Amino acid sequence: MTRKKAFAFLKGKKVCAGRRTKAIQEFAFKAGYRWALNRTNIRKDAYFIYFHSDGNMIYSSEWREDQFREDKKKEISASDILDIEITDSENL
Repeated sequence: MTRKKAFAFLKGKKVCAGRRTKAIQEFAFKAGYRWALNRTNIRKDAYFIYFHSDGNMIYSSEWREDQFREDKKKEISASDILDIEITDSENL
């Protein structure tokens, strides 16, 4: 999958990252997503990750599944993300 398609796949979605948070963040950074202020540092406490259409991500470091479930974004699984291979290096 191209970076552009990977970016679009994540857009408007949320994931319960759990123990796979590092791999999910690395994938998201490769697809073009960033934390606030264009940061790409790995957050070990990012249990729930939300992908916005503008390329920003936010996370919750508290294990609050109720808030995660209430959020309107479409939920995808960690496997949905990590089963994808980004095959190009084009810029967004």
